[in-house]
Order: sequence, then structure tokens, then C-alpha cells
Amino acid sequence: MLSDLAHKKGKTIVATIHSPNSQAYALFDRLYLLMDGYCVYQGEAKDATQYFAKLGHKIHKAYNPPDFFMKLLTINYPKNDDDIKKIAEFDEFYASNLTVQVAEESAKFSDLPSFEVKGVERANVFKQFASLLKRAFIGISRDPQAGRARMG
Repeated sequence: MLSDLAHKKGKTIVATIHSPNSQAYALFDRLYLLMDGYCVYQGEAKDATQYFAKLGHKIHKAYNPPDFFMKLLTINYPKNDDDIKKIAEFDEFYASNLTVQVAEESAKFSDLPSFEVKGVERANVFKQFASLLKRAFIGISRDPQAGRARMG
């Protein structure tokens, strides 16, 4: 469904997916990978493994790319010296390899009309409560046995 929206209807789909399986990953056109808040890759999904191979991190053929990225880009907290060096290495590599490419790709869209985001009103406490109550009733109606278990 999302693939049809993106390719047939020309819509942009933005999704945050934590460790997708290889079938879901194969549907991605582009990736934006972060490590400790730093962008470490932005580009075609099919090119991501070759990009990290240039950094000396090669993926085994049988390995799921998202699992590889999760393992590679994980940082320990509190950060130790190795983590700080790793962040700097990836950040410098991104700056020297992808910054120009990203700027060139962004220039393609400079002639698109811009839009203004109007101020967003925050729902008052009653509206928030009503929304949460409605969501709870929908959940209970979909699975009454779980609802009874929650209520004791």
C-alpha cells in the first residue's frame, strides 16, 4: 500500500522503523541513518552497504542490512573514548563523502513551491482525556478479554 502511494501517486512516505526485516528493507528507496543524533548516511538504500564498506565495515552476504546497521551504529551510554572516536570517524566520512551529493540532490527541489506551517494549537486537557478514553474503548472493543483482564 505505501509503495503504491509512493510510486504510483507520487507521494513521499517517511517512516521510522526500528530493525525491519529484509523483506521490508527491500521496499525502501532511500535511507537516513543516525548515530547519536548525527546523520551518518543519507541516500539510496541499495547503496548503503557499499558506503559502509568504504569505511572498512563490510557486511556478510547472509546478514540482514538493518541488523548490520543497528550493530554498527550502536553507541554505549555513557560514551567511552571508543564511542567518541567512532562518532567522529563516521561524521567526518559523511562530511567528506555525502555532503556535496546531498546538496546537489537538494538543489533539484529548490524550484518547488514552499509552504508555511501555521501555528499548532495544543489540545486542552479535556480534549486529550477524551481522545485517550476513546482510544481505550476502541482497544477494549477489539479485544474484550484483554480489556476485562486489565480492569481486574
